[in-house]
Amino acid sequence: MDGLWSSDEKRQAYRDLYDSLNQKVEAFQAIAPKLSKAERDSMEQEISQGIKEVEALIHLERKQNKTLPYDIIKASYDLPFELRQYQQNTVNELADSVRAGYYLDIGTGKTYTSISACLYKKAVGAIARTYCIMPPILITNWSRNLAKIPGVTHTCYRGTPAKRKTLNLDVDFILMSWDIFKRDWEELLIHCAGTTVALLCDEAQALKNIASGNYKKVRDFIQFGDHHLLLLTGTPLSSPMDAYAYIKLITPEIYQNRLQFENTHVAEVDFFHKPTKWRNLDLLNSNLARGAVRLLKEDVVKELPEVTITELNYDLSSKHKALYDELATKQLKVLEDGTKIDITHVSALLHALAQVPANAEHFSGGSVESTLYELIDEIMDELGDGKLVIFTKYVMTNRRIQERCAKYNPVALYGEISAAQQQENLDRFVNDPACRIVQLQYASGGAGIDNLQHVCSDVLFVELPPTSSTFHQCVGRVHRVGQSKPVHVRIALAEGTLQNYLWQVVQDKDTLINLCIRGYKGIKDMVMGHAGAPA
Repeated sequence: MDGLWSSDEKRQAYRDLYDSLNQKVEAFQAIAPKLSKAERDSMEQEISQGIKEVEALIHLERKQNKTLPYDIIKASYDLPFELRQYQQNTVNELADSVRAGYYLDIGTGKTYTSISACLYKKAVGAIARTYCIMPPILITNWSRNLAKIPGVTHTCYRGTPAKRKTLNLDVDFILMSWDIFKRDWEELLIHCAGTTVALLCDEAQALKNIASGNYKKVRDFIQFGDHHLLLLTGTPLSSPMDAYAYIKLITPEIYQNRLQFENTHVAEVDFFHKPTKWRNLDLLNSNLARGAVRLLKEDVVKELPEVTITELNYDLSSKHKALYDELATKQLKVLEDGTKIDITHVSALLHALAQVPANAEHFSGGSVESTLYELIDEIMDELGDGKLVIFTKYVMTNRRIQERCAKYNPVALYGEISAAQQQENLDRFVNDPACRIVQLQYASGGAGIDNLQHVCSDVLFVELPPTSSTFHQCVGRVHRVGQSKPVHVRIALAEGTLQNYLWQVVQDKDTLINLCIRGYKGIKDMVMGHAGAPA
């Protein structure tokens, strides 16, 4: 390793600069409550400028020696994989940054890219280890990937509080869920006292709400000791407002606060003070790109097969449709009396009726069957011995699919199933030819799940996700690196129900706010399946 640097003295100089910055951060934290806002802003800018100076020195050193971070990684570790060129470029651009956004599109390999960046930081002495935070379902897959790298150690930090206290944390990577990170935040800070670590946040869209515990704990953690931060997400924005959280974590000096952000980018708001029109979006995109790399799948993975989306409009049986209309009429009576209509009313209505197409048996006391399952049978017959990924929204629907589709040996990932059992179910779907259906609830399996692409290229949505970004996350479970077949996505839409409207929402053609504005008649048309695409 030392031969890759021009001198031990220069390398020590970089370490001294990092130590100096750490001391400034500690001093700042000690006196911050006593400082005025102007004084706090000044110290934050001074620290940020120091970070930039260190990064500039490292870039200069690299240029003089013609070494790149990926070259250093290859010289330091026996990697069992070779990064694609766009992944290498991302590592070379971001690995020296103390804070960076790895906004690589779904299926482009951000896991190995970020692992490589952390290995580089470890190799050059910038960090002691990496804390990896992620949804619990992803921990096993991360563990398997890390276990393939000779000489790299890791711990899956999970289990009861008593068990967690017995785990070895003196390793290169510590894997944990968001909930465990928030619970053990103080203990983890104590463990890394006196060292610099990296905090890697997979599925970083969990941070986009600045009022959430996730955001606050990550923000506070990296400020203690000025730890490194890597944000990983394939879908960073579902709204321009989401950008504020990422920018504030990666480049906090750009906006002093949220008010400045809104004054710069929000052009109009609605009655609920929700932004409805934006401005200066080019500037926003430029700011989001600072300290980050954004790669789209279609730009870098040219060999991926195409995706075909097919709308499957099916009819409910006469009894099923009569049941839906009866339930819808009862729900609509709540709004018919002229009561002020707001998002709470509309959301409750949607959730109540969206479950009816797949669960007629429940709502009718067993006297009516859902025709949806005839559609699933037709698809399975069409696939021969192929496999199918089914996306759902409601627990009730997952239970019903398990019963009605038992002949296909289905497995499921949804809220009632433990993380350990979800991993077993995922492994079974991938490895057992007789297991032909996996049910994924958006919250449990819509993001981060890997390896489905090796055994399946067919997807069915029986209930629609809330946003287009969630929809694309779901499709990305099979349309990703490793997929060799054309991907066929089917959208089940029950005629005469609200599902056609919900499909418009997914395609960004409408919003709940617009429904509230249109009033009772617009809502009734939507519920009864008569709502066309809004003007």
